[in-house]
Order: sequence, then structure tokens, then C-alpha cells
Amino acid sequence: MIKSKTSLFAIALLAAVAISASQARAATYNAGDLIMGFRATGGIGSSSNVLVDLGSAINFRDLGAANLINITSVGTDLDATFGITAGNSVAWYDRTDLSFGVVGVYSSASSGAVTSGDPVRTLYASQTRTAVGTVGSANSATPGSPTAISSTNQGTSAGNMISLASTFTNQAASGNNTAVAITGAGTNTWTSFTSGTTDFAAFNPGVEQTFGNGTWSGGTYGSVTNVEGAVDLYRILNTTSGASPSGTAHVGTYDATIVINQSGQISAVNAVPEPSTYALFGLGAAAIVFAARRRQLKA
Repeated sequence: MIKSKTSLFAIALLAAVAISASQARAATYNAGDLIMGFRATGGIGSSSNVLVDLGSAINFRDLGAANLINITSVGTDLDATFGITAGNSVAWYDRTDLSFGVVGVYSSASSGAVTSGDPVRTLYASQTRTAVGTVGSANSATPGSPTAISSTNQGTSAGNMISLASTFTNQAASGNNTAVAITGAGTNTWTSFTSGTTDFAAFNPGVEQTFGNGTWSGGTYGSVTNVEGAVDLYRILNTTSGASPSGTAHVGTYDATIVINQSGQISAVNAVPEPSTYALFGLGAAAIVFAARRRQLKA
């Protein structure tokens, strides 16, 4: 009888250890993944950051005409940290003091092999998209671009992004989602790299978009409905040597627009064609019609 009780105790202890280990599993991150960060400048959740792993930056760089719909859903985490369930009187997506952005880098090393077409210190960073056709602080009619940055600042920024990734991987995953971690707002956190005038030591204006500004108001962007915020993602080469696709060093190239809806679902879509793009399409069509008529006349 004693032996039986001992066996049952041992089984129960092992089960408890297994459950505890499952609950404390580390948040999933691989080198080169994009991290989306959320922070509040006051009120509920201002001492915490929500960090989300969106997967490899290469997937967004090579998106082409495709879309990545519902990469992951973080509505539960945002509700618990910044929303009504945390004691706030407004939903997280209506808060004008809550913002988010996206960054990523494979390595901060000054030299090394090209990885999937990205030379060392190739950065990925977001810029505000306030509405379709209105991008960044310049209020441009076409996708904007981060201000050109120096080689030194690009190296510093890469190091900061790696530090953020280390903070992320040292946290336990949130709930059943291995892609989400809740961190503090201290050293080497999203807040510490974005609360100054220059985000991640390189980007001014910064990498964030603020919720609750009334611009999106649950609108539709591409195939995603109830959108509450969006940022444009850019790839910034440190060197063009071995880069594929190529570009200009230290200047951003648009990759995709990352959106989040009221449910907390995160997706990546191509920018909706701007009026200038439609104009180019019109010129191309007119040229084709003109050429066809010329052939008919010659015939």
C-alpha cells in the first residue's frame, strides 16, 4: 500500500513538473525574425511591453503580390496588458497612448556571410502609415522611407535590436502562444529603445504607429477588415555587397504593410496602389491602345 502511494506521489510530482515546464517554456525566436513591440506611455500597462515574434524577415521581404493573413493573434495578450480586462475603461485599440512598431536584424556582427540575400547588419524597421496614401510624418502620397542613416548608427541599431531579441527569448511565452512574451519596460526593452527622440539609435521619426487617432477606425486595408493600425516595413542595407535583392546602402526599401485589427490579428499586405500608381497604369494602357491603332492603320 505504501509502495502504491509512493508511486502515485511520484507520478503526480512528474506531472506537476511537466505542467510547470510547459507553462514556463521560452518564447520562440530565431535569428532574423521580426519583433513587433507594443508600449503604453501612461496608465494601464505602462510598466510592461508586449513583444510578438512575426517570423523571418525574409518572408516579408519576398512577399511580392502575396499576403500573409493572420500571422498570429495577440488580442488576448493586448486585452490583458492594455485593455478593458486590465481595468482600463477603453479598449486597447482606442488608446491614444498605446503604440506599436516592428524591427528585425539577423546579426549585429560587423562582418560575416550573406544570409538569404541579406548582408550583415541589414535592418528591418517600420514607419508610420496613418492611412492609405498617407505615410509617415511627411504625409507623402506614396510609401515613405526611413531617413538615410549612417553606417555607425546602423551598427548601433543592429546591436540594439539583438539586445531586444535577447530580452524576448529570456521571457516565458504568454499563454498558449509561443510567439508572444510580456516583458518589463526597463533596460533593453521595447520602451527603452523607442521612448527617446531617435528609435533604436537610428530612426527619427521613429518606428511606431499610435492607436486611437481616428484615422483607421476599423477600416479595411486590402483583404483585412476592422483594421486599427498599420506600419510600413522597410529593409535597410548596410552594404550592397552580395545583397539580393539589391538596393542603396543605409536607405530603406519598402517591403510590406503590417496591419493589426480589432481582434489583435496581425497580417502583412502589399500597399494598396496609390493614385500615382493608377496614373501610371493608365498611361501604360493608353500606350497599348495607341500602338494597336497604329498597327491597324498600317494594315
